[in-house]
Amino acid sequence: MMDETILDLDLLDGFSAIDIFSNVDNVGITFDDLIALPGSITFGVNDVDLTTKFTRNISLNFPLCSTPMDTVTEHEMAIGMALNGGIGIVHCNCPIDQQVAMIRKVKNYENGFILEPAVLPPDAIVSELDDMRSMRRISGVPVTVDGKMGSKLLGLISNRDTDFLKDRTTRISELMTPLEKLVTGKYPISIAEANKILKVRSKSLFRGMAIYIYTRVGIQKGLFANCR
Repeated sequence: MMDETILDLDLLDGFSAIDIFSNVDNVGITFDDLIALPGSITFGVNDVDLTTKFTRNISLNFPLCSTPMDTVTEHEMAIGMALNGGIGIVHCNCPIDQQVAMIRKVKNYENGFILEPAVLPPDAIVSELDDMRSMRRISGVPVTVDGKMGSKLLGLISNRDTDFLKDRTTRISELMTPLEKLVTGKYPISIAEANKILKVRSKSLFRGMAIYIYTRVGIQKGLFANCR
């Protein structure tokens, strides 16, 4: 029971969070017991600082953390939380290799550059490209000599090259944009430098040897103000 000696004047302004959650009577409070009343402010919302400590060495720009449950936080949620300044704890209700795969996806996304993109060899056919697009939800795929990252880049195959193609057994080497027509960057290159190139050019960024890939989607990742 709440203290019955509370004055009506006190109720007009309500109670502070400290008063509510540090009560000496250890009264249990649920969501239905509280009503948050908005009030006027004398400052702009941009002046509000929500940064907080998650651990001694990890700071968050937004004080939200998603729970490590298999129905809540996998790599998609962890990425979304990070983009908005919070953090997601990936669950461990699966084999170690699956946990590693999820963490790798989060880390690769965070890096800005895609370190392990889908890659195909020049003798792959369009139907294989279709399968990869469906599985990875991507539009463009780099083509390398042996279909692996780190080998010589030959070109890029994208939606615009295959959208209206009827024969899906055509080799992608016959349709891809060759290396000499791609916009390339010299390794190493920063995300800021990559952004400058992609804002004025229409192709993805590569290097002669396929070290990593950066696309226009990478620019959009930088639009999240609370992302760090």
